[in-house]
Amino acid sequence: MTVNPSSITAHDRLRFLTILQGFEVLDVSKTLKQVRGFKDQLRTVMEGCRGLWCLGAIEVEVVSMEMMRQLKDQTDSETRKLAVCEFMEKRLAKRNQGLSSYFLIHFHGVVVANRPRYFHELEKQLKLLWKHEPRQVQVKPLSHMFNGKPKQLEKSLKDIARYVTKGGNDWIGKKAYLRYKLGFDNEHLETEDAWVNRNWRRNKTLQGEHREEGLEDVLSMTRSEIYALAQVIDGMMAMSRNRTGYLVLGKSKRKKKLTTTGLRVFGRGIAA
Repeated sequence: MTVNPSSITAHDRLRFLTILQGFEVLDVSKTLKQVRGFKDQLRTVMEGCRGLWCLGAIEVEVVSMEMMRQLKDQTDSETRKLAVCEFMEKRLAKRNQGLSSYFLIHFHGVVVANRPRYFHELEKQLKLLWKHEPRQVQVKPLSHMFNGKPKQLEKSLKDIARYVTKGGNDWIGKKAYLRYKLGFDNEHLETEDAWVNRNWRRNKTLQGEHREEGLEDVLSMTRSEIYALAQVIDGMMAMSRNRTGYLVLGKSKRKKKLTTTGLRVFGRGIAA
């Protein structure tokens, strides 16, 4: 089927890309080495595809296997995240399995293309490299709606830019937190209170805190985890002279006229 390029809307030209690279123990040097290789792989794939531009950020998240396994009555998102993380853990060397927490190295970005089929070609190439788990690669259209209301494209791009450069471990109510993210969808919660209300009944630690009126952030990361994450983020930033080494810009080497308005909006959001 031939698609008339003039009939393709701005939403059709954009995709939200997520790639899960894998787990690493909380070792700063090993993690940064893996991040460098990940960046090179991403750029190589983009260069080999047709008519694409991509801008995004590599993130490193501290994942608590212990906390996720404590949850009862898991949501769909939490069930999926635990399944993916358990699979990632099994791919580690035996001596590194069974730890309470790990770094999850992953990428979020926005891809622009003039023709929808180029997205399918990109996804196919990505899945040749990241093929160990079905959910390692996701290429999704940007949502037209949020909470039952229309969402403008520019607003979506700005929100994505804030999310992928949050500099924390979780994102709730448009704020970054240094606490464990138990599912894939906490970014949809509007406030911290909403997070507590949703989670306290399903977790032993939060139940105890709720009864004793102790610290509000019982699921916060440990000091050693925060220190390791801060070193990794600093190390990723230092991978470029302007301290934006966590960003990845990839584009096709094949010459193809491409409208990159979406990426410019997204880029301004990242720079803000």
